[in-house]
Amino acid sequence: MSSPEQHAQPTPTKERFSSIDTLRGFALMGILVPNIWHFAWPMSDITGHGLMSDAPANDLARDITSTLFLGKFMFLFALLFGSGVIMYSRKFDHADEQGKFHSPLFAGWSLWYTRCFVLLVFGMIHAYLFWYGDILTLYALAGLTLLWWVRRLNPMLQFWGGLGVFLT
Repeated sequence: MSSPEQHAQPTPTKERFSSIDTLRGFALMGILVPNIWHFAWPMSDITGHGLMSDAPANDLARDITSTLFLGKFMFLFALLFGSGVIMYSRKFDHADEQGKFHSPLFAGWSLWYTRCFVLLVFGMIHAYLFWYGDILTLYALAGLTLLWWVRRLNPMLQFWGGLGVFLT
């Protein structure tokens, strides 16, 4: 555990969880497949049967993308984002004699909010210039509020709430 006096800074490469970084890259590649589909085909072909749907190869590509990629990797990426929020919030915690965690007020928050603000600006630029369906802005807005909620909600309530969201 980190001491309360620890300063906020990015985690050094040797201390990062490489498996989480690998999963994050895998999720991004899985999100890329439906995005290529959305960018390459006219919107009428994505939402219904348009001109490109006459070929069997196009139908097969649509079925594979819808079945194997659409939504599944977005869920994985959102799950990894949430786990990143939890790990970041625990980075500055220390436990007392009863095992309860306490954080000094605003420890590490400036770095977190700076990251979220940069993500928000990047997401807004991306949404304005490239694609209206950009998700980065929503992740930034969620990140601005999630750290506050994580520090205040009972862990069992977080677990059951997460399980409820997963099951729906």
